[in-house]
Amino acid sequence: MQKKTGYVSDWTSRRSFLKVSGCCTALVLAGCKDIDTGKKSAVRPTTGDAELAEWAKNRFLTHWNCSQAVLEALGPKYGLDHELAVKVACPFAAGMWKGKTCGSFTGAYMAIGMAHGAIGKKEDHFAVNAVIDRVKEFDKAQMARFGTLDCSSLLGSDMSTPEGIKEAAGKGMFTKVYPKTVVAAVNEVLKIT
Repeated sequence: MQKKTGYVSDWTSRRSFLKVSGCCTALVLAGCKDIDTGKKSAVRPTTGDAELAEWAKNRFLTHWNCSQAVLEALGPKYGLDHELAVKVACPFAAGMWKGKTCGSFTGAYMAIGMAHGAIGKKEDHFAVNAVIDRVKEFDKAQMARFGTLDCSSLLGSDMSTPEGIKEAAGKGMFTKVYPKTVVAAVNEVLKIT
């Protein structure tokens, strides 16, 4: 017979807590928090745009999810602190964890909005047209390059499920596909903004 502990349900047991916290830790390490490797963090290139795409690719491969890598590279160019960029872009990985629009592309959309969006005067509302035009131009270029904007289609797995994410990881799809989408996203934003 088990001793009563006063807990309402088993989910609050130490074992369950460790399981849940282990899963949360895995998610954090997968992209929402920097991994302390003992190495000095990469410094974003400040000499120009030429190195940003390669830098973003390396940030993806060593630190962040695809959306974070793109926005961290581009955000400071348009006035967004790189640490805030990483936080803001965190939820957009794996097509917003639904397998929808690739995080590389949503990171690019945010940068396009920072470059061309407007706020303030009533007449600035029409500045949204410049954003819409550039997003359409961006999408057209990515469709021509990749044939889809959809994360699940890009990786050949259902990115809305843990099984699909595990399948894509097992096939090495993250390192085969995302470095290309990150580089393409950064270069296209630099081209059209």
